[in-house]
Amino acid sequence: MHIFVINLERDRERREFMRGQLDSLRLPFEFFPGVYGRALTPDQLAECYTEAGAMRIQCRNLTPSEIGCALGHLGVYRQIVSRKIPYALVLEDDAEIPKLQPEILEAIGKTIKPEHPSVVLLSSAKAGPARKYISPGNLQLGEFKGGCYAHAYIVTQLGARALLKSLYPVRDVADCWQRLNRHRVVDISVVSPPLAYQDQESFVSSTTVDICMALQNRRWREKAAFKFRRVFWLAVDSAIALYDRLANPYVGILKDESGKND
Repeated sequence: MHIFVINLERDRERREFMRGQLDSLRLPFEFFPGVYGRALTPDQLAECYTEAGAMRIQCRNLTPSEIGCALGHLGVYRQIVSRKIPYALVLEDDAEIPKLQPEILEAIGKTIKPEHPSVVLLSSAKAGPARKYISPGNLQLGEFKGGCYAHAYIVTQLGARALLKSLYPVRDVADCWQRLNRHRVVDISVVSPPLAYQDQESFVSSTTVDICMALQNRRWREKAAFKFRRVFWLAVDSAIALYDRLANPYVGILKDESGKND
């Protein structure tokens, strides 16, 4: 299975952390250059980020680190599509993966349909009843029911195409799995128990720090306005999601593929 590790060039300690883990597991991989959000120019931001979209979905501006994180994942999706990779494992550079043995990855790979827009989360998330059992590892594969985190997941080529179409320009965080599931942009499954965790003790998440600082600096009027916008746009989004699930699942990717085959 092809493995991408998203890493900022300046984060050498994280790069060596991931290299050590993957080399010890004998898993071939490649580093993919992340995007440092604070270094983006106003012109670059105008091209890759839509503030109006973020205000509608998150009801706030995204922080520079959130924008950079999202762009890093989108860059990997472009690689998967342009290089016609059937499916790939995407890792962030603070993922702990001691259980990610090659034979387990191979077994998970056999459950994936490359011709379908799919994502399989290897991190902690809520899952429904097991639909498949994976051996070795005594793992279960269930339907996604809730959760976040984007530090370890498998995405198919059509899944990458659907995510690119839905998430660019950036208007939401990289791990917006609940919204993507609600709109049925991709079909999301969860491996239980999880195979990857975030090393939060060794590496502080810049995204988390930025969000906490932004929220702490808000005044009560800003908090009240945020809550009002949130309630309103969630109601609007629910109506749009119902239409998407029924009339335009997978943002039309499967329709496009069917047209090509015809």
